[in-house]
Amino acid sequence: MGEEGETFKIEKQEAKRDIFQAGGDIKITYQQPSKMEPLTFPSTPSLHNQTPPEPNFVGRKAMLETISDWYTNPEVRIGALIGWGGVGKSAIVRNWYDTLESNGIKPDGIFWWGFYRNAYLEQFLNALLRYVSQGRIEPETIKSIWEKTDRIKEYIHQGTYLIILDGLEQMQKSASGDEFGKMIQREFTELLHYFVDVPKGLCLITTRYSLKDLDEWYERSYKKLSLIDLSIPDSLLMLRGRGVKGSEDDMTEVIKNYKGHALSLTSVAGYLNRYYDGDIKQAPEVEFILGDRERFKDVNKLLRKYAEKMSASELIFLKIFSLFRREVTENDFAGVFQHKPFFKKESFTKEKMFNDVLVKMSKLDFRDQINGLVDWRLISYDKTKKSIYNTSIDQRLF
Repeated sequence: MGEEGETFKIEKQEAKRDIFQAGGDIKITYQQPSKMEPLTFPSTPSLHNQTPPEPNFVGRKAMLETISDWYTNPEVRIGALIGWGGVGKSAIVRNWYDTLESNGIKPDGIFWWGFYRNAYLEQFLNALLRYVSQGRIEPETIKSIWEKTDRIKEYIHQGTYLIILDGLEQMQKSASGDEFGKMIQREFTELLHYFVDVPKGLCLITTRYSLKDLDEWYERSYKKLSLIDLSIPDSLLMLRGRGVKGSEDDMTEVIKNYKGHALSLTSVAGYLNRYYDGDIKQAPEVEFILGDRERFKDVNKLLRKYAEKMSASELIFLKIFSLFRREVTENDFAGVFQHKPFFKKESFTKEKMFNDVLVKMSKLDFRDQINGLVDWRLISYDKTKKSIYNTSIDQRLF
């Protein structure tokens, strides 16, 4: 490209940036490349930090049908499941994903990005651009975020894609006020605006916050579902499926106290099985409140009840693990959790040797501890990547 072409490209990017910063609604369209090598479909799915399947998934039939309706509706381009942490948004999407073939849903390509475990915009854009260009573009050679967004748009219109953005609240503004729910980065705002106007395909989103940047398209090409908690019948099925024992009345009382919060009930089931042979009468007495802020306080109370029963090694493990934003692979377990000091033990204070109980554990005991915390649903394990990562409640323990 000559000097004149380079100047135009820079001016185009700067103009678009200035319009967004000014809060303007002007839409800029660009001429697609006249000669682009056709892509071949279908493409192998590109799955990044995908939510693992939930073996005891129950209910949500109407919501699963609604998502399928979104995909087949020629007018809908973005569908969102909105609800506070732990109500089952990601589990619903994973269950729907696992039934694509049986439901006859066959996109040209599927791209899944989990923001809970990787909330870096550029890494997300790099992976998406590499996927939709089918390797024709090496994203790392493009320095501008805006240009990467443009290149994605050049390619993505060629196929019918299913794009799943899981945990998008990691990329949204969370402070109360007029900006609440807007995307933090303007580049992401533009990408969503393109997805909502693209001629075909579906972008499926899970988030805790409303997508304020899409208000203009609501009930047209953008649809949303506000996720409520599990019904009493579905909660009963889930608890019994996880081995909880007791009368229906006793279980119903616990379900009502916990307001049917899916993840809390699942972790309570693990707690009861571990310490009380599944006896529902031993469930921690915590009554949830409907407001999000109050609910998080109640989840914290529940976790404190758990902490009273945990071993010293489990508490130390979770204290260390809660510091990590991303997953920890099995290859890094020893270095992260069982790191031995380079100096003699006598030279360390008690605080400096706080992981001593983990250092002394055998590999087998350490693995058993991880498996126990996974069964308890305080952490999650990704079999494909051989890594552990946070659930939406365990980070609140410390």
